[in-house]
Amino acid sequence: MDKERKLYDKFVDKLNDLLDSEEITSKELNVILNFLKDNDIKAQSDVHQGLVNLKAKLSDLPFDVDELPIERLN
Repeated sequence: MDKERKLYDKFVDKLNDLLDSEEITSKELNVILNFLKDNDIKAQSDVHQGLVNLKAKLSDLPFDVDELPIERLN
């Protein structure tokens, strides 16, 4: 079990390093997003200030976000 924990910790450290990088790719962001989903890691959208700010920006767009086609960038 100790080896698995060390591997997990190293992976999380690597993901944090990627997030700190100024040259992160959309594929790397997708890996991070999938990791968060797979581990059921969520932020409360009404409490987390970054998500509150993102919601505010989305409400200021000159079009309806719900009408956009859902497509991931690669």
